[in-house]
Amino acid sequence: MIRDMDHSANFLDDHNDSASIWPWVVGLLALIGMLLATAQTSKAIPASVASNVRQAIAAESVTGVTMEVNGRDVTLSGTLKPDVDKRTLIKRVSSASGVRTVTDKLSIYDPLAAAKKRAELFQSQLGSIDFSRLAFKPSSASLTPESLPALNALNNLLLQYPEQRVRVAGHTDNTGRPAVNLRISRQRADTVANYLISRGAATSQVVARGFGASRPIADNSTEAGRAKNRRIEIIYIN
Repeated sequence: MIRDMDHSANFLDDHNDSASIWPWVVGLLALIGMLLATAQTSKAIPASVASNVRQAIAAESVTGVTMEVNGRDVTLSGTLKPDVDKRTLIKRVSSASGVRTVTDKLSIYDPLAAAKKRAELFQSQLGSIDFSRLAFKPSSASLTPESLPALNALNNLLLQYPEQRVRVAGHTDNTGRPAVNLRISRQRADTVANYLISRGAATSQVVARGFGASRPIADNSTEAGRAKNRRIEIIYIN
């Protein structure tokens, strides 16, 4: 009888131990479920915020804006057109649902400043080309082989800056008749312009002019001076 009672007591103890585990199991499963739900919600937050921010940007009809979403924090970058009110855009994005902070890394595109900068870069690179070896065969408008490296460098520059222009100015010394000198200077300027255009430069980028012997830079009474006066000048046109 006593043995049966002991057996019954052990059965009850085992039953009680097993029953006491279940609340822990249920609690652990609930915790796991809550963590999974939180993780899913955390993943959904950036997507939701990004969608709301995109809608806010679209409402302002703004282009050129990129965004980075980190949780509820948004960073805007890119370049805006001058007619865009940046403050209005930032305010609209800040009020989008789910957005906590907005970091402004936007810049305003100034076409005049950009054009000025490109013109300055073009002039700087133009000034670095050595045109001193640009020459023609005697009494002709045919370029010498030594002229080609400088002209190729100029052509590459014109292709890189299609909105920029240069004037090709032909000059001679005062030997011979003025009318002949003027004709030769024009022919030589045209030869240079045609060389550039044949290699891709636009006709609007190159203006050819001949000045004959009217603009000497050295003394025509000496051979050295006359050699300097027989020249081609490449001049930037604003």
